[in-house]
Amino acid sequence: MYTDGRLIVEEGDVYDFLVLALQGLGEPDTVLTQILDRARVAVSRFMSKNGANRSQRNVAHHYDLGDDFYALFLDPDWQYSCAYFETPTQSLAEAQLAKKRHIAAKLVMQRDQSVLDIGCGWGGLGLYLASIAQARSVVGVTLSDAQIARARQRAKDAGLSNVDFRLEDYRAVEGQFDRCPPSSRLRQTRVLH
Repeated sequence: MYTDGRLIVEEGDVYDFLVLALQGLGEPDTVLTQILDRARVAVSRFMSKNGANRSQRNVAHHYDLGDDFYALFLDPDWQYSCAYFETPTQSLAEAQLAKKRHIAAKLVMQRDQSVLDIGCGWGGLGLYLASIAQARSVVGVTLSDAQIARARQRAKDAGLSNVDFRLEDYRAVEGQFDRCPPSSRLRQTRVLH
């Protein structure tokens, strides 16, 4: 009614009207509160939808800040996610290596397996799985121009032909993979058929 102009609030605003209306209802679990709650959830879902275009902008805003910035605090292998400190005296580089070993062990990596690395960053884990864990093939995907450039150069410098770093949204990846390292985004993808 308010949107159509059939309800005019002369003092206050629509929020004040809703507060007044809800106070008069007495019980919190009324039809109106349920409708308002569903509308709030629907609007919240719509506003937080992270489609491919928005995801690309978010990634660029976060990761395409220049290598000089990330070189200030990343380990030599450019690992961004949490390190795995096996002892309190480990360096960051040692803890990041421990994390990669730990992930490979949890994946029960075997030769002749293919791996999908969602959000591959600067390529550290993918390179580790391709060389040390000897995966048959590793596909790493990211939406960051800076990350993909560094990852591809690192694979080229290492002479690894079994690594394919792609500038691609993980939701667009097609194919079958034997392994996929843990990722918060994995719950949202249907890549593994």
